[in-house]
Amino acid sequence: MHNTTIHAPLSHPLTITEIGCGPTAPVSTYLATLHPTAHIHAVDLAPPSPSSEFPENITFTRGAMPALVSTDHATFGPSTQDYVFNRLIVMGMTHWPEYICAVADMLKPGGYVEMQDIDVEWYSEAAAAAAGVVVNGDSSNNNNAAADTATAHFGINGTGADSFPWVHSFRTAAFAQNYDFDIGSNLARYMREAGLEVVVQKMYKWPVGEWIADRDRDRAAQGGGGVHDRQRSISVVRGGEKEVDIEIIHGGEETRLYGREVAPRQVDIYTHMLEGMGVGEILSKEEGGGKGKGKGGWKDDVLRDLSVEAGVRDRRFMPFWVVVGRKKMVG
Repeated sequence: MHNTTIHAPLSHPLTITEIGCGPTAPVSTYLATLHPTAHIHAVDLAPPSPSSEFPENITFTRGAMPALVSTDHATFGPSTQDYVFNRLIVMGMTHWPEYICAVADMLKPGGYVEMQDIDVEWYSEAAAAAAGVVVNGDSSNNNNAAADTATAHFGINGTGADSFPWVHSFRTAAFAQNYDFDIGSNLARYMREAGLEVVVQKMYKWPVGEWIADRDRDRAAQGGGGVHDRQRSISVVRGGEKEVDIEIIHGGEETRLYGREVAPRQVDIYTHMLEGMGVGEILSKEEGGGKGKGKGGWKDDVLRDLSVEAGVRDRRFMPFWVVVGRKKMVG
């Protein structure tokens, strides 16, 4: 994210909580180093890694939110935190509105919450371009109003579940089990409903493959690769109500690492999740009815749809959202 781990405008926080820190707690460690006078509470269901060394100002707590609010009221009770952070807990959290209300209650007046998560869906710049929608952030194009709204609201033609039938089954099963696979784009609304002021909302593109880095490199070589060519602030109107400005970030050289290291493993990651949620069994039954496309069944479909080659060809990406909310000051 252009070397920006934390987007909230923190100033000398004293108490910080990361929810879903993971065994190695990289963000908690970063925060503890960045704010040595603060105390960081790192929360996760798993224990901390015994092979990792952590700063002395981190305390680990095993448990789940929002249950910890009632069981450890002194630590996580009302108005106890200057900053709360979570990232990529889409598969570890249900009942998001209740969770975000609990987090809002934990914040001190003027405190910040930052949530970074995805919409479990894939989109294609190439398909949008074929439909006449420009989504590459080229501000020199004067006909981008529709493209801006489409990109922010994900109304990009020719993409998503219509193209990937297994994604439709995946999302259907997830919502049936109370997971919100649109949580990235829902975060701002849930924060506002919890009484928070949304101060930052950004959408980053996570590429399938290295195509964003390659494109930005080529644009830079042509003299147009500055950061302003990769991002744009826009306003989005949904249901007649103006939402906060959204900054769409289109890439950077750091996406090469993601495209090279993570994208090839997406097949294994999502195959494992599909099987764990029982979707694999559903898809196998559908294939028996002639609905499977790949010769090897639904796993071949996942392999094809998330392949780096297809990602580069279609310029596929997954939307990754960063949303920062602030609790209102008293008085």
